[in-house]
Amino acid sequence: MAEGNTAFGTDGIVATTLQNYAKSLPDQVFKRTVLLHLLGGQGNAGEGQARYSFPSQTGRSIVQPLLYGDQAAVGSFDDDDIFDAPSRGGITAAEYPWKHMYGSVFFTGEEMAVNSGPEAAVSLLKARLSQVERTMAKALNAMLFGDGTGNSSKDLQGLAILIDNAGTLGGIDRSDALNAWWDASETALGTALTLAAMRSKYNDLVDGVEKPSHIITTQAVFEQYEALMEDTIRHEDTDLGDMGFDSLMFKSTPVVFDRDCQSGIAYFLNLDYIELVTLAGEWFKPSGWLVPVNQDGMYKNIILRGNLTQTNGSLQGKITTIS
Repeated sequence: MAEGNTAFGTDGIVATTLQNYAKSLPDQVFKRTVLLHLLGGQGNAGEGQARYSFPSQTGRSIVQPLLYGDQAAVGSFDDDDIFDAPSRGGITAAEYPWKHMYGSVFFTGEEMAVNSGPEAAVSLLKARLSQVERTMAKALNAMLFGDGTGNSSKDLQGLAILIDNAGTLGGIDRSDALNAWWDASETALGTALTLAAMRSKYNDLVDGVEKPSHIITTQAVFEQYEALMEDTIRHEDTDLGDMGFDSLMFKSTPVVFDRDCQSGIAYFLNLDYIELVTLAGEWFKPSGWLVPVNQDGMYKNIILRGNLTQTNGSLQGKITTIS
């Protein structure tokens, strides 16, 4: 006779299914909202690979090198001219703290008893995992629009603090005039959205081939933009459409809406310089089975450790107070 519930045991079919499912859990979470989808590399992985991938680091904090100035020792010369001495300025780093998030999968003893058959046990497990992936996606997406101060500053940092021109980000004080290169471009509109305002903000962020990759806003502002485009041919981003997300185009940039975006804001993002960095080996990592001492049941925690970072504030922007 086998000891305990073999379906749920360490080597049981539920444990095996959970182990395999945990590998794809980030994919299930990050395909649920447009911001998560975009931050996960837009799901452009090869066949047989995880759809969404993220850069990882180790250490006590996340360190992102920054190049913010030019090398002064560059120029033309003739014959035996003396070259200018090269400088060591223009390079620094932003340091971001690790943030942590969890989700839990819980089974009562009664549930395990009445679902002891392999098919019933796996069905129960999938229902619980579907529930936790939806819940984690909603909570994580809301954090990634915030400023990181939620839950006593335990929340992950979000666009509200990354795309701004005030306060300290990554250990760099944006109120210091010497750090103006770290500021995002911010415009308080105070009226309904106009094409002129969008055009001006977009062009503010163009630097050679660099330009906003995505514009993310609220449903209300998205509908204002949709109304402005009524008399023109409207195009959608096919990659986003294939994933089920509605979009319109402004110039060559997709415009999308997310229900967690703050009221009256349109973010102009260059996602080449915004990364969700993970702690190596600690990204949607399931714990072992945990048994409460005073409850009939067992559970697993799913842990993620990381933070949202940006490495070029001057290429990010937002329009605020859109009425």
